[in-house]
Amino acid sequence: MKSAWLPWIVIAAVYAVPYLLLFLFGGLWLWERGYLWLYLGGLVALTAAAWGMIHYLRTSRSAAADAWQFPTPYGRSPLDDRAWETVEGIASQVEQGEIPLDSPEAAKALLLRLLEDVAGVYHAGSRQAMLQVPLPDVLKLVERVTADLRTVVSEKIPGSHVLTIGDWLRIRDWWRVSQWAWFLYRLASIPLSPGSSLFRELRTFLLQRATKASLEETVRRLKGYAVRRAGYYAIELYTGRITPDDKELDRFVSPAGRKTLDQAESLRKAHAAACREPFRVLVASQKKAGKSSLVNALLGSHQAPVDAVPCTEGTFAYRLPKHGEPPAGGMASGNGTAGSSAVETAADVFLLDTPGYGDDAPEADFQRLLPEIRESDVIIIVCSARNAGRKADREFLSLIRRHFAQNPKEIPPSILVAGTCIDQLRPMPEWNPPYDLDHPAGAKATAMAAFLRTLADDLEVPRDRICGICAAADREWNVRSGLRSLVEQAIREADPRRRRRHLYGYRRTTGRSRILRQVAALPSDLFRLLRK
Repeated sequence: MKSAWLPWIVIAAVYAVPYLLLFLFGGLWLWERGYLWLYLGGLVALTAAAWGMIHYLRTSRSAAADAWQFPTPYGRSPLDDRAWETVEGIASQVEQGEIPLDSPEAAKALLLRLLEDVAGVYHAGSRQAMLQVPLPDVLKLVERVTADLRTVVSEKIPGSHVLTIGDWLRIRDWWRVSQWAWFLYRLASIPLSPGSSLFRELRTFLLQRATKASLEETVRRLKGYAVRRAGYYAIELYTGRITPDDKELDRFVSPAGRKTLDQAESLRKAHAAACREPFRVLVASQKKAGKSSLVNALLGSHQAPVDAVPCTEGTFAYRLPKHGEPPAGGMASGNGTAGSSAVETAADVFLLDTPGYGDDAPEADFQRLLPEIRESDVIIIVCSARNAGRKADREFLSLIRRHFAQNPKEIPPSILVAGTCIDQLRPMPEWNPPYDLDHPAGAKATAMAAFLRTLADDLEVPRDRICGICAAADREWNVRSGLRSLVEQAIREADPRRRRRHLYGYRRTTGRSRILRQVAALPSDLFRLLRK
């Protein structure tokens, strides 16, 4: 065995002599000119950087565990996050080679497992969770997948719009012939130029190794992408977010949206025909906390009734003016019109003025407002600086959080806190706005900042979600620049929740009417079939 390998070892040693001499004399030349240590240092640094990059590429995990790679316009509920963790776990196993994906049978088995695991999250109590989906949704999903594939092929594969399937088959055959021709050329050139052939083979070997490593990494990432994409579609399918008719959905207004128009009596007729699915901003507070005054300040006009005793019975909706619109009737606030800072959004925004809650029956007050809370996108809790009691506010927020924790399919609404009557803090005679509450200077600003920090601690709400204002018509401050800006930001963040309400309202409402249409059309369809 050794005698068989000995000639090849001698040949390899002979051909390696020129390269060894090159390294030897090159190193001597660098030594004589004082560049040897600099060269070795650069070589070590570049080698370490290359190995570090290779190690990072091999061990780095996808960022999909922290954020959706395929964002949905309907947002993420806790149940969606749980389903995505399942998808991410399967994708990671595929990327690491623990689950093979090297044949159509393996791909089919993996897809079935993915569908079963995702369906099990949303239909945990069903024996056949994977089948708990309407047939039209499955067909619509097939349309979406094929449309996405068409987009990828058309935009990412060069020449796909010109080359036919026959051309691709011929290119494959030509590629195989060219590989054999290249091999024969390399074999025939060895006797003619052994040195250059050896160098070329060494270069080809290193290039192939690098290309193979790059291709393996690319294939690994493509497999993970394919699994995550399939998981994304599975989540959309089993949450019911795939609509058979997108045009009909765009024309639809959910029951909550129509109820909002009914609550806004003065605007119902004017906007019923043109209204899209609106944003609902619910304003809640203890009794006599200045809630209706805050609504009027946000609207820029006197629309909500205000009195020294609680006067809001039932829920009333008031449309927030858009950019460039004057206040909707009434007397404009002393701080200017609402048009310059109104919410800029395609959908209308309605403020819901609700009855106040108290310490006596917090559970009953919450249950009375729960239907509005479930259909609202943003909730503003109004806390008056004149009332130090926060027990009712804490219990109300605790009940909201507990409800959404018990219903993981729902996305919780954004919570804002408005600290009103802030001008009544000591020293009371002082009132000289504006005040910088992030860097308070003076007794009044210090008292305001301390009040807002106390609200944040008592209600367990982030400080950047709390705004101190004065809503009195003659002393109004920080409504436009502070609270309205905060509401606009919360509305932008709550757009997925509005879309969810719109979509699920559409599915619930149109499902019954569609069954009636199908039943009504069944006799005529059967009659036509029998005639044929």
